[in-house]
Amino acid sequence: GSACLVITMDNNGTAPLVISSINSDSDRFSPVRPNLTIQPASSDTLTICFDPDSLLNEAGTLTLASNDPYAPHTIALIGIGLYQSGAFDAAPKPAVAALRQNRPNPFTGVTRIEYDLPTRVPVSLDVFDLSGRRIATLVNQEQDAGRYSVDFGIGVPTAAGERVISLPSGVYFYRLTAGAFSRTERMLLVR
Repeated sequence: GSACLVITMDNNGTAPLVISSINSDSDRFSPVRPNLTIQPASSDTLTICFDPDSLLNEAGTLTLASNDPYAPHTIALIGIGLYQSGAFDAAPKPAVAALRQNRPNPFTGVTRIEYDLPTRVPVSLDVFDLSGRRIATLVNQEQDAGRYSVDFGIGVPTAAGERVISLPSGVYFYRLTAGAFSRTERMLLVR
């Protein structure tokens, strides 16, 4: 499947910023619109979608031509193809449920937690502090068989759509409950 990223662009100038073309040098990355105009002291968004054809990393460059005297501007793009259930029919389904160690660990801002599901089950992925207090629920829904990854850290939305505002340095635990499977791992936040 594809994933999209929304970039906010500001015009701090006194004249309209006319971006006449938005082009990618890779067919894996595509801007949603070919051009845009941003009025002075305003902002607008540019959506770029990534559609991988493999589980490999893909790189590309987005070039924006505009009436800015420093144009053209380029944005380096990197996408990572990840398996999601149903996205690739040829990808094997995991044989057993598994919770992987977060990466990076220790982490300073955001870390990624990966897990495998062999069948469709109700899933919850919760993060706790050292005292056992629940800090965040990252997943709380039924999911199909497959490999999943979820980010955790400051500014990352939870399953309820709320964002983690602040986290003190220290040890945290994350617990995956998927049907009858339950496993807990430890992670360390350092500043």
